This record gives sequence, structure tokens and C-alpha cells, in this order.
Amino acid sequence: MGDVISHEWERAFARRTIITATDMAKWRNITLDNAGRMYELRVFVGPTRDEAQPLKFKCLDFADARSDVAYLPECPPAANGTLLAASLWHNILVWRLSDGLLVQCLQSHTGTFYSLAFSPDGYSLVSGAKDGTAVVWDIRRGCVLLCLDGHNGEVNKVAYAPHGTLIATAAVSNFCETVRVWDASTGACLQSFGVDRSVHELAFSPDSLRFYVKLSDEYSIYDTETYARIGGVSATGAISRQVDRIVTTTKTDKVRVKILSAITGQELLAIDEQRELSDLAAFSPDGLEILVICKADGTATTYDSGTGQLRCTFRLSSTPHDVMYSPSGDYVIFANQDDVYVYGAKSGTFIAKVEGYVDQLLHLEASRLISDSQTLLWSSYGGTHLRACNIQDLLRIQ
Repeated sequence: MGDVISHEWERAFARRTIITATDMAKWRNITLDNAGRMYELRVFVGPTRDEAQPLKFKCLDFADARSDVAYLPECPPAANGTLLAASLWHNILVWRLSDGLLVQCLQSHTGTFYSLAFSPDGYSLVSGAKDGTAVVWDIRRGCVLLCLDGHNGEVNKVAYAPHGTLIATAAVSNFCETVRVWDASTGACLQSFGVDRSVHELAFSPDSLRFYVKLSDEYSIYDTETYARIGGVSATGAISRQVDRIVTTTKTDKVRVKILSAITGQELLAIDEQRELSDLAAFSPDGLEILVICKADGTATTYDSGTGQLRCTFRLSSTPHDVMYSPSGDYVIFANQDDVYVYGAKSGTFIAKVEGYVDQLLHLEASRLISDSQTLLWSSYGGTHLRACNIQDLLRIQ
């Protein structure tokens, strides 16, 4: 089994034995302590999944050496893909992805962090915690910019609007949740409303004109100018990045794939899919195609979201528990409890399988491709580790 090196990270690691004056001027708390380290794992690369051969592969491993147990519900990258943040109990650690150096450790909350989000410019970060606090941080200086006061329970979801002027939070108390919208520069609460179930997702549209709240079986859409609820649909499934449509699958109807207007709930497209489908579905980043998965054989299929025309078929070994597109739309990631599979989005060709388990064979909790569409992140249930690998390295050895 041959060696494969992540060359860019290897060179960066060779240079990081000394922290430069330039780095110290930019990041006064930068340190080699708890920096990311190179970690060797196995990947399987080949022309097809069945012909793939095992190779040794280097990835970046992030952990907090001071803690035996980590809580990693959110591991967001900065919008430009240069920084990575993770909550480890009472600390927020911020690493530089180019060389794995720890550039900041944020401490304030008295409870476990539940959610993190970078501002679009990457200079600040908002955190939500178990103790009911939400804080906006200055990442460079490591200090608190704003405290978003008024939550009556655990703050389990936070989100920045892409234009950077608004922050949304969700907090749970007495089995109901309150969603608030804040002015990101002053900390003033601009709107507050209650929902009767747990909030699963909270996000803004790319143009910042809308935001949505996803409950277990319902989407609600809100206008960011008036904060009025402008629509919603009772449905499971996935919402488009543009926050205008929802793709849903059913187990009983003959037509088992439907695309609905996220505002009115009107059926925009129905696809005559005879096979039993899983609940997993996804829109491509541009919204032009949808992806659904057959439960019987694990096959994933993409369709044109406007016409319903078949686009591509992915041959999988089992039904995944998570699926996502890269931000560029070039790759599709399928994850099960042990491994992550990377496929070409347009061709459906197999690129690689990355063994996702960590030292104690713990199952994967989450995986994602960050904004550069090249760095794949994954973390594990109850584990202390967060790992990253470069998809370009996988393509070079294919």
C-alpha cells in the first residue's frame, strides 16, 4: 500500500516550527499548542468503487489536548475557507486551515456551546450556548463584541445573514422555541417569535432577503425587511439554497418525488419515481437539479429540477445517512456511519472512499465540504477529533 502525501499541508507544516512576527501581529494568541497535526488514514481510490485500491493518506487532525471529551455539534469554516472553529465544552478553538495553527481560544460561556457561525467577512463569530447566552466575538482580538441578551433557554441555533448585518438565533425553553433576529452591529433585537417545536435548521438566503426556520416536518419562510412570515410548507425534505423550493419524497404516492414552492406550497414538479425512496434529498447549489436515493439498492439519482429529466445515477454500496453537494457543485458527498464517499457530480463517477472512523472506531457525526470545495471535514460521535482532507490530492492520485 503506497504512501500519498497532502503536499500543500506537508510544506506548510515544515515551515511552522517558528511563529513569525507577521503572524503574531495578526494573531496575538497564535500558538503551536493544540495545533492541527498530520494524521495517516486509509483511502480507497480507483476507476470504480469495486476496483478501488487502499492507499495511505495524510489528513489534518484537530483536537484539544486538554480535554478527553469534545462536543462538536458545529464545526463551521469561515466564508473564505481560511479558518475553522469548533466548540470543545467551554472553549471555542479557531484554527488556520492552511497550516493547522491554533490562532484563537475563546472563553466566556459557563455552559457547553451548541452552535457557531462566522460572519461573512470572517472577522467575527457568533456562538450559542447551553447557559442561554449568545455572544458575538472579535476573532482577531479574542474579545466579546456583543452579548445578545434575552434568551430564556439553551441557544441551539445561530446564523449570520450573508450581507453580515443580521444574526438569527433559536433558543429552547419549556418545550417550545423562540427565534430572534438581531442587528449584528448593535446587538438590538429586531424581531422575536415563538414556534411550538424544535428548530432543526435556521438559515438565510444568499441574497439575505429571506430566512427560513425548519421544524421536524415544516418550513416557515420570513422576509428580512418586514420580518413577516411570507410562506411555509408542511413537508419533510430539503430546501433549495435560494429558499424558494422544497424537494420532498413520499412512500405512498405513485409520484414519489415532488418539488414544491417554499412560499405557497404549490406543486411545481412531480417525478414518476416507482422505487421506494429514502427521506434523504438535496438540491444542487445552483438549484438546477435534485438528488434522491433509492432505499432498495442504495442508488442515488439526479433529475433536472425544472423538467424532471434524468441527469445522472450514482452506484452506491449502501443507503447513506447523509448527502451533500460541494459549494461549487462539482462533487457529491455520501456518508454512512463509518465512511465518506466522494463522487463527481456531473459524471457520477467514483472518486474515493475515505475511512471516517477515528481511533476508537467511533461513528461519523457529520461531514461537509467547505467553501473552497476542496476541503472535506468530518467529525465523530462522542469523539475528540475533527479531521480534514484535500479532495484535490485524491484527484491527483486517481
